Amino acid sequence: MHKLTNQIFVYIGLFAAIIMGAFFLETFPYFIAMLIIMAFIGLISMIVRTMYSFALLITFILLIAFYNVGISWLMHWDMKQQGMNIGVQSLVSFGSIMAWMSGYAIRRNQEVLHSLHTELTILRKYEEHIGVLTLNEFIEQAQILFTGMKRRNEKGFLVFITICEKVAYKQRIIREKLTKALHLSFPML
Repeated sequence: MHKLTNQIFVYIGLFAAIIMGAFFLETFPYFIAMLIIMAFIGLISMIVRTMYSFALLITFILLIAFYNVGISWLMHWDMKQQGMNIGVQSLVSFGSIMAWMSGYAIRRNQEVLHSLHTELTILRKYEEHIGVLTLNEFIEQAQILFTGMKRRNEKGFLVFITICEKVAYKQRIIREKLTKALHLSFPML
């Protein structure tokens, strides 16, 4: 629940940055530039490693700050113009931070989803499309059967079928057809 609350606040902050940009930026091109910067930083934070994307974010914010200080010093801006530039810079910086945090949250969610999918694949008992036991489940069931057969002094057979096809989709089709044939041959399976 805590992670969900954090993500909700991040997305609310992202939405607030966009709304404030629409209302408080002086001209439409500034707003479009802010949106492009936010999209770029969000995409970078999803693609590049976290520390590198964070370093790029900090570098971008510092570059904006030093640029504004340099321009205000060279142009001899009055306090009102400097205050407006500080407001614009703060808004763009806030939007950039929210975009970075959104991209980071999306990346973390993707990693969690991938690990959960991997765990589900390991814990699955049957192959999804063909209905045969997965390798892990087969090994568990085989150990149980082998132990029972040893205890009862029974003999059993393990039949291996090797598919020599190299192309993945052909291999899958052959496996599905063999599975159907085995299911028809041994009705108790």
